[in-house]
Amino acid sequence: MKRYDINRFLVVLGLILAGLTGCDSMVSSAIDSGPTYWSNVLKTEPSFKVRLQAAVLLGRSGHPDALKALIDCAKTDDDDSVRRAAIDALAQLKRPRAIVELVTLAASDPVPMVAAGANVALTSFDLLAHQEFVLAAFDSDDVRVRSAVLKHLPLPLNDLARAVITKSFGDYPEVYEQAQTLLATMPRITRMEWISEGLRSAKAPIRAGAVRALGRDGHRENLAVVIEVFEQEDEDLTVKDAAAYSLRELKEHLVEGDFIRDATEHSETHMRMRAIRVLEAIGGRKATRTLVLALADEKPPVRGRAAMALAKLKVIAVLPKLEEMVRKPLNEPIKLHLTQAVQDLRAAMATKQ
Repeated sequence: MKRYDINRFLVVLGLILAGLTGCDSMVSSAIDSGPTYWSNVLKTEPSFKVRLQAAVLLGRSGHPDALKALIDCAKTDDDDSVRRAAIDALAQLKRPRAIVELVTLAASDPVPMVAAGANVALTSFDLLAHQEFVLAAFDSDDVRVRSAVLKHLPLPLNDLARAVITKSFGDYPEVYEQAQTLLATMPRITRMEWISEGLRSAKAPIRAGAVRALGRDGHRENLAVVIEVFEQEDEDLTVKDAAAYSLRELKEHLVEGDFIRDATEHSETHMRMRAIRVLEAIGGRKATRTLVLALADEKPPVRGRAAMALAKLKVIAVLPKLEEMVRKPLNEPIKLHLTQAVQDLRAAMATKQ
């Protein structure tokens, strides 16, 4: 028998005996062989039983050099039981850098045994003390992983989480909802600081999520900011839609009568148009009646804005009126707006039928 075969036979025999009998002297002897040696066994040994025992030994070693081999094994080994053993070993090793990989495996691995093991392993770490390693997994392209990062963030949140929460404003709904749940646990003054940071983002989806969060927050003082965003002509459409949502959420704090009055009676054209935009956002029977009245405004821009608002609210009953307005020379400056409103209402009517 070749020397290599004899050595391999002794390694296998020692590992199996150590695993089966739990003999401390054998385990100690095996560990003393060094993490480099057992990392190589974990990578190259054909027998899954031997690889499994090597993973156990590396976990017991407590040596930082075992970390990479165990992570690689947990992610790529051909045998699921070996992967699970590597994950258990990472929990025993307790190196914070493993948290990133464990969060990823817990959220996205298709093997239930592996995903469940990663979840259990995470409970062995002090995630509050090592929050930065949880947050590091948020760079993943997998939405499940990003959602899991927020799920595993320990409370109370500290400032390390601010950037991730801000990014979450522009993420998929499951990530956004997790972020909102976490925000709700914070003191309101801190919560508003983080939302304000989202409002200043250069990315429209993040700004939109932040504006929506203002509506969900439900406080009266958010109203002025939401209206300001809603009135910005050059703002992205998704952000303006989010502001409209928040205006509806904050409707109880609006003095609706003021906007109803201003839409038809204010002396300044821009103030009448401002009121029309707000009424469009909040909707309702009173708002609709006022918008219909605004179709008779003396200023074409106000009439056009009212027509677009009624189309947005899908008030099909005004379609004949708008068709008539399109034909009148008096409305030539706003003909494009009226035509678009007519087309939108016809489409809404077809969908309804």
